Amino acid sequence: MGATIEGGAEHSALIGAPELDGGVPFVGLRLEADRGLLVAGRLIGGEGFEDLDQAELPAAEATLTLARARGGHGLRAVSPALLGALGAAVGGPVPAAWAALGLPVHRDPWAGMDTALRADALDRSAPLLDPDGELIFAVPQALVEDELPDVVAALQGDAPPAARRAVVAAAVDRASAAALDRPARLRWAFAMDALAAASDDGPTRLAARHTALALRAGLRGDEIPFIRVWSERALRGIVEAALQLGGPGPLGPRIARARGEPT
Repeated sequence: MGATIEGGAEHSALIGAPELDGGVPFVGLRLEADRGLLVAGRLIGGEGFEDLDQAELPAAEATLTLARARGGHGLRAVSPALLGALGAAVGGPVPAAWAALGLPVHRDPWAGMDTALRADALDRSAPLLDPDGELIFAVPQALVEDELPDVVAALQGDAPPAARRAVVAAAVDRASAAALDRPARLRWAFAMDALAAASDDGPTRLAARHTALALRAGLRGDEIPFIRVWSERALRGIVEAALQLGGPGPLGPRIARARGEPT
């Protein structure tokens, strides 16, 4: 998606994959005559703009700076009208730097996409779950640590395998549900809609769009594959670390010592 010309100014835009907290990084450029305005920051669903930075540069330098930014932090070129639409939809006050960009606004970046949640589409969330990909749902550490005692006791105990699996499944359910508080829900619903609008990969668009619809529909974290799978991975990682540490006493201090934290 290339640059657009609006009102005598030429615009270009980059957005990146959602970050660990659901923030969507972006860079916008306005070129006019021999000057360029660059604005970079993050879009936070339900909250607004964050970490804004701006620079006025000679046109050639501004263009080169944008080109260098492309690819960093997963930034990719998108229609300036898409970035404009995301900025209009993010909520919160409009910063002066954003207003100065004067981006065009796409009427409906999600035109042609599903507007009602489909369970079969939500189940096809594999594009959002690549452990080596750019996209990760960061579960608060305290939530998975709260589940450690029961899970470790079950895994080290004499209960039948089915009973152990039930304990682990219940722990994942609790952690994934607790991880999706209202701010996280708003952030990730916006982030997934941004990903759906920006991606040119059909399966990714479908998975992201239906994850956004599920978040907005109020589904629990354990009912949304993107939230549940990343919560399970977080729990698995900390349980494996605890089991490797071994030894007597509470798990929390042992984990803290392994991290070099004061106990």
